[in-house]
Amino acid sequence: MKQNKTKNKPFINLSLNLCKIEIKGPSYSEDIDDIYAEIIKWMQDNIPKMKCELICEFHFNILNSISHKNLLQIFSLLSEFSEKGKKMKIVWYADKNDEDILELADDISELFNLQFKVVEK
Repeated sequence: MKQNKTKNKPFINLSLNLCKIEIKGPSYSEDIDDIYAEIIKWMQDNIPKMKCELICEFHFNILNSISHKNLLQIFSLLSEFSEKGKKMKIVWYADKNDEDILELADDISELFNLQFKVVEK
């Protein structure tokens, strides 16, 4: 699944072959809930099939409350797969001056007991 970035929707690259989940950009469109539902369905269907380490990259600059809710679902799912032994590398990119996005990374890491690298730009 691949979707190009728009003014209010993130770039999305979900690749079974590359074992990669990449979500980057703004996340506040009116139909963002539908977009995340597709991502979650893809994860449920494809992560169990992956034979290699899962690479997850997140880089947000604007998130609405619906996006926050969906990110919690995504990380809950990642946590479940991690507990079942799925190896993964999670990288959270954030502008060094964006305290909200940096704090969200810390909160998610603690809430789901997932280790990930935060890269400040």
